[in-house]
Amino acid sequence: MQPEKKSHDLIYIVDDDPDITELVAGTLDEEGYRPELFADAESALTALERANPVLVLLDMNLPGMNGLECLTRIKLARADLPVVMMTVENEIESVVASVQLGAVDYLTKPLDNERLLLTTEKAVEFRRITERLADEAHNPGDRGYLGMIGNSPEMLSFYRRLDQAARAQFTVLLLGESGTGKELAARALHTRGNRHAGPFVALNCAAIPETMQEDELFGHEKGAFTGAVSSRAGRFELADGGTLFLDEVAELSPGVQAKLLRVIEEGSFMRVGGVSEISSDFRIIAATHRDLWQSVEEKQFRHDLYYRLAVFELQLPALRDRRDDIPLLAMSFLNQIGSAAGRKAGQLSRQALDILLQYDWPGNVRELRSAIQSGFATATGERIEVENLPDRVRLGASRHAGRADEAGIPGLAPGAGSDVPADGGESTLNLDALEARTIEQALRATQGNNAEAARLLGIARTTLYRKRKRFGLL
Repeated sequence: MQPEKKSHDLIYIVDDDPDITELVAGTLDEEGYRPELFADAESALTALERANPVLVLLDMNLPGMNGLECLTRIKLARADLPVVMMTVENEIESVVASVQLGAVDYLTKPLDNERLLLTTEKAVEFRRITERLADEAHNPGDRGYLGMIGNSPEMLSFYRRLDQAARAQFTVLLLGESGTGKELAARALHTRGNRHAGPFVALNCAAIPETMQEDELFGHEKGAFTGAVSSRAGRFELADGGTLFLDEVAELSPGVQAKLLRVIEEGSFMRVGGVSEISSDFRIIAATHRDLWQSVEEKQFRHDLYYRLAVFELQLPALRDRRDDIPLLAMSFLNQIGSAAGRKAGQLSRQALDILLQYDWPGNVRELRSAIQSGFATATGERIEVENLPDRVRLGASRHAGRADEAGIPGLAPGAGSDVPADGGESTLNLDALEARTIEQALRATQGNNAEAARLLGIARTTLYRKRKRFGLL
C-alpha cells in the first residue's frame, strides 16, 4: 500500500552528513511526508519530547551520543516508535545489535531511493497497525481482541497481559485447559508482535508420533531414512522470520526436548541426515494444558527447557470463570454456523441460554461451539430450545441449577435479554435486548455513574456511551 500524498506524517532524520539528510528529506517530501532534520542525537531526543513522529531514520555514527545509544533512549521513551538505522555495509555487528535493541530495519549507504521509500512505507504502516492493535487491546469494544471473543474482566485482563508479552518479544508459554483458545492467543501474539509480516507456523506436538517429531521440527535430507526420496524443510525452517507455535509442547519426547533446547539457545539446527547447520530466525510460542512444572518435578519435562519456554507465562481463563462471555460467544457461533450453512443465524431461547450459563464447560469454548452446532443442526425452526442441546450439557446444568443467579451475567435479572418478560411464556435471546437491559441495571446499581457502570460491565467508558446512545439510554 502506497502512502497517500500529502499525508504530512512527521519523520525524523538524524544524521550529521548534510548531503545525506537533504537527499533523504527531498525524497520523502516528494512522497508527502514531513521530514525534520537533526545533526545529532541530543537534539532529536529533545524534539521527541514535544512531537510525535511516525518514524525515525537514525544514523549509526553520530557525534557525541552514537546511534545505538540514541536508539536505546528512544525505545525507553517511545517503545512503539519504529526506528530504521542508516549504516555502511561493513557494520554488520552494529546492525545486529540495533535489531536486538528494537530497530525495525536498516538501510546501507549510499542510500537507494527505492529501498528508502519501501522501507519507510513498511515502517510507517507497522506504526499504524501497532497503534490500531494497541487501541483494540485497551478498548476491545463489543466483542474481544484479535479473534478472541469476550469482554469480561477476566478476558480484558488477559488481553492486556497478551499485549505486553507480544511487544516484549520473549518466548511465551500459554497455559490453560483444553479448548480455552490457546492457538487463537498464539496467533494474536504473532499479529501484535513485530514479526506479524512473517509466517505463523503451528505444530500440535500431541498429534505427531514420537518417531516423527524430529522430522516434523527439523526436516530431513534426501536418503536420510527409508522413504525419504527428497529433502524436506521442517517447521523451524518454515518459521524463519516469523513465529513457531508448539501446541501441547509437554508431549515432546525427551530426545526432541534436548534438541529443542539447543535450537533455542543457538538459533541453528541440522536436518535429519544432514551434515551442515541451518540458521533460522523465529520466535517460539509454546502451549500446554498440563501442569508443566509438575511434569518437570516428575522428570517428564526438562527443567532447563521449561525455563527457556516460560520467560513470559500467560494463563487463559476457563469458560466457567468468565460465564458473562457465554452469550457473546453463543451468538457469534450461531452467526458463523448459520452463515456456513447458508441459513439465517438463528436464536437461542432464554431457557436454553440459562442451561448454557449453568453448565461448567469442562471442554471450554470448543465444547460450547460444539453444543451450539448440535443445537443448530437439530432445531426444527430458527430457535434452539433446551431439547436441542446435547444431553451432557442439559444433565450437567441440572446438577448445578441452584447456581444460575450467581453464575450468570453480573447484574442480569431473571428474564433480561428476552423479547418478552420472564413470566413462564416463550422467550428468545436477543443480544441487543440483553445488552440494553444489562446496561440499564448497571446504571441503576451505580446510580447513573458512567465510570462505575463501565467498570461493573467490564467495558470502556467510551463503549458504554456508544451503547447508551445506540439503545436510547442517554
